[in-house]
Amino acid sequence: MPKTRLPYVVLDTNLYISFLTKEAHTYGAVKDLLEDNGQEFDIVLPAIVYTEVVSVARVIEARQSNTPEKRKNAAHIARRALDGLGLPIAEIDQHVAEEAGKLIEGTELKAADALIVATAMSISATYLYTNDQQMLALNGTVDGLQIVQPPEPRRLPMEF
Repeated sequence: MPKTRLPYVVLDTNLYISFLTKEAHTYGAVKDLLEDNGQEFDIVLPAIVYTEVVSVARVIEARQSNTPEKRKNAAHIARRALDGLGLPIAEIDQHVAEEAGKLIEGTELKAADALIVATAMSISATYLYTNDQQMLALNGTVDGLQIVQPPEPRRLPMEF
């Protein structure tokens, strides 16, 4: 009997950045989702999210340092961290681009956010987790896709 495909889940850029920078308000929830990947669902990484995370890492480093070498290194570290997650990357094809265009036309979404939603739609994802208010406002408007905030972490972060 063929193996049943697990539901697909997409995480927005802001969640990966929170995870990689260990921001307390989201880190635990993203950690739990990544740990559960492959058990109850499969996380798919939109190509635009990959690109945004690497770009944001460079910008964060630029705020702290003025050297091109450190900015380049920050981007490299972000790429390695994402690659280390072993998630499949969903490409942007013509269909995704066209759907993103329709979303931009009918909403206040930024281009990158529209590409994330369109990617989630194209792979028939069940959930798109985000903390972005404009994306959350779309919940219930895309058939079969729930656009919601990440679940609460299973365990609270320890304070020292």
